[in-house]
Amino acid sequence: NVILFIGDGFGAAQTSLGVQYARLIEKRELNIESLMHDGNTGYSLPLPFDSIVIDSAAAATQLATGQAVRNETLGLNPDGYPIETIVEWAHEHGLGTGLVTNMRITHATPAAFAVHQGSRYDSEQTLMDALLHDGDVDVFLGGGARALVPAGTLASAAFPGIPEELDGESIRDDEINWADELAGQGYAIVSDSTSLREAASSATKLLGIFSADHLPYVIDGRQMSLSTVPTLAEMTSAALDVLSRRDEGFFMLVEGGRIDYAGHANDPGTLLHEILDFDAAVEIGRAHV
Repeated sequence: NVILFIGDGFGAAQTSLGVQYARLIEKRELNIESLMHDGNTGYSLPLPFDSIVIDSAAAATQLATGQAVRNETLGLNPDGYPIETIVEWAHEHGLGTGLVTNMRITHATPAAFAVHQGSRYDSEQTLMDALLHDGDVDVFLGGGARALVPAGTLASAAFPGIPEELDGESIRDDEINWADELAGQGYAIVSDSTSLREAASSATKLLGIFSADHLPYVIDGRQMSLSTVPTLAEMTSAALDVLSRRDEGFFMLVEGGRIDYAGHANDPGTLLHEILDFDAAVEIGRAHV
């Protein structure tokens, strides 16, 4: 079993903020820090092909494939040809697979593990169709419902657990309803924390989508009392429940993507809450192993 935790935008400065807050305020050690102590800690230098500064799509593709690639590309080598990702390799070898994120499931990091596209900025519809077409992933948990429902409908029509504050209109230009399509393929379809827990107790495949776009920042979700939206830790736990039923083992990605967005917004308070939310997910992973 392999669980890969990625904190998008989670660099040394962000790590030190979380570590020091936990030490001084909560009088504890971050689970991330404990994990480092328990195993081996190393560093890699993710340089993109033919550029200086890497972006999330290239960085995630390099984590998923082990190859240097061009910025903004997903699952393609520098010449534009598809590269097998670890998710695809795991699926082909009979392992369970999962993508868990608090971003849209089509966003750069999760998409790079199961999509082969020339640009992370292709339409959400194009990326969603590519992500779901081959059936390589057994568990999807995150946001992005607006690319899953037919044109002219609200995300909540197919995912009734999505609260009004996180609802939105479809961005598709066709009548495809991926919720129905995947239900027909044996996926349990859920859209709130209660149904997530219930489905995780018995499902073998799971699609959990909790927002039309990205999931809210932790601090905003609390302020809006969005208690039906699962935390990253709750999604991680549910995914582990499902994938642990696979005798062959599994590969699972867990992304704390909103750390990056809080950094872009230069909002240290929001950033701290996202780090602690990500760390809680790491605790679930540590308890599993």
